[in-house]
Amino acid sequence: MTAKESQAALRVKIGLVYNTINDEQGVAILEQAQEELDPVEQPLEVAQALAALGRFKHYRAEYSAAISLLEKARQLAEPLDDPQTLAGAYQHMAQYEKSMEWAQAAITLGERHNYLQAVAIGYEFLGEDFAAMGYWDQSWEAAQKDRQIGEKIGATGRACWGQWCSGYALWGMGNLGEAVTELEQALDKTITIGEDRLTTLCQCMLANVYADMGNATAANDFITRAMEATQGKFELFQQGYAHHVKGYVHLQQENWRKAADEFTLARELMEHTENRDIDHFSLANLAESLLELGEIEQAIAILGESLELAQEIGAPYYEAVTLRVQGRLLTKQGDFEAAATAFEKAERLATETGSRLELGRIFYQQTLMHQQQGDQELAHQDASQAQTIFEECHAARDLGKAAVLLEELG
Repeated sequence: MTAKESQAALRVKIGLVYNTINDEQGVAILEQAQEELDPVEQPLEVAQALAALGRFKHYRAEYSAAISLLEKARQLAEPLDDPQTLAGAYQHMAQYEKSMEWAQAAITLGERHNYLQAVAIGYEFLGEDFAAMGYWDQSWEAAQKDRQIGEKIGATGRACWGQWCSGYALWGMGNLGEAVTELEQALDKTITIGEDRLTTLCQCMLANVYADMGNATAANDFITRAMEATQGKFELFQQGYAHHVKGYVHLQQENWRKAADEFTLARELMEHTENRDIDHFSLANLAESLLELGEIEQAIAILGESLELAQEIGAPYYEAVTLRVQGRLLTKQGDFEAAATAFEKAERLATETGSRLELGRIFYQQTLMHQQQGDQELAHQDASQAQTIFEECHAARDLGKAAVLLEELG
């Protein structure tokens, strides 16, 4: 190897370190290495540089460019981390089926080479994809495999990714207390090992869970920490996600204007990127905020976007959330037949996906519809079901609202 080739190879190694810690200084180093590398004599180094540059594009939500670079890397070599990064790129484009194909490719590749790290990462993406669609049981199972492999090979960071996803799935199921336990354990470890990206995700999810539990102090604390951590960072997704979660915290505290503003900021931040995750997560919540603010036309438009996206990507949980908000809007408009249809489908989807907290919220909103119709018996029945679910989920804020409603019903 010539001195020039050795220097270029060293630049690749340095660039890979910067890539690992998500530091954009690595981009210029890798681009310079690309110019200096000999593609005939150093195909592996060229592939590694291309793959790392692809990951940097991924962090900036430039997913098509990321995929192009990663495909070029894959043609030169078959580095074990290519499938996982392709999975991540497709994931944030909300192309979950394609993402899961690449996640499975990582598992297959890892098993073929007896490289458990790749197997675990494949399960990580499967868990995240299932969670993003609202298939909580499948998400939890994949997360457990990721975590178990991480523990087996002594990779604390890898195990923490599985534990974070497990907490995500438990939140979706409505097992809020268990979710807090998983997420706080994962957070403590990520802080210890300096896994900053995962630390922020744990803080965001804890803010989500505590908001649903009615613990405003904890929710506000965690989202404040996450927002501070993402300011000025290279990765756009985490910035957008933090704004989304801050909006969700405000939503659960019924700070409708602040919620709508945060959801809108999240959308605007990702507006000129290929990321669709943030819209996917936020649209129904944004519509609910606008509805409560009386901005009906905007709410209707956003609900249409949300329903179309949820159905396109096959995300039944988010479709259920959208239909619940749609049912509430139709109730306010006095279209009880259409509202009942929306609630009925939302209830079915929430039941099928095991989304207990969302199911309770559907029953609560149905109660308001029955109350407005003057059907006290059905209203009392649905309110009682909502109360039972909220109690099981430890969702104190929702439980308090259900108790007040039941008292009104007598």
